[in-house]
Amino acid sequence: MAGKQGALTSEQEAMWRRKHRDQMKSLAQDEKKALRKRLHEQLEAMSAAELEKTRNALQVEWDALPEKTKEKLKKKIAEKKEKSRGKGKKGGKDS
Repeated sequence: MAGKQGALTSEQEAMWRRKHRDQMKSLAQDEKKALRKRLHEQLEAMSAAELEKTRNALQVEWDALPEKTKEKLKKKIAEKKEKSRGKGKKGGKDS
């Protein structure tokens, strides 16, 4: 959900998702997909100043996390990146 290509770092994306996870908890799969699309569009529509403000706020939230929580999230981020690298390859989800 990086919005504009590279708009958010992986850590900022993780905080963006955490910020909106309560909204998604009780939603059906198709509703979650629609919400993710709206959130993506929200990032896309931000001006440069709004995006910078959002980046800074998300970074402050990340920096305030306990190290143990950061390590868990970094592990999830790495797993997600590894999984996305495997897509489209033989044996991957899209094969």
